[in-house]
Amino acid sequence: MLNGPQPAEQATLVALTEATGFFNAQEIESVRAMLAEYFEQPARDEYIWLVYRETADAPPRG
Repeated sequence: MLNGPQPAEQATLVALTEATGFFNAQEIESVRAMLAEYFEQPARDEYIWLVYRETADAPPRG
């Protein structure tokens, strides 16, 4: 299922991003900053954040 990320999942989402091996250190920091901004003011964010989970209460898988 897809739904929005939760603030407590920020470290997990950054770790998943890093684990892909696709992004460099600067890009990882950008993801961290973008997530922090999203969690501060989700209604004003210019991006749509979706998280894949097995079930509604499961941790993010990607």
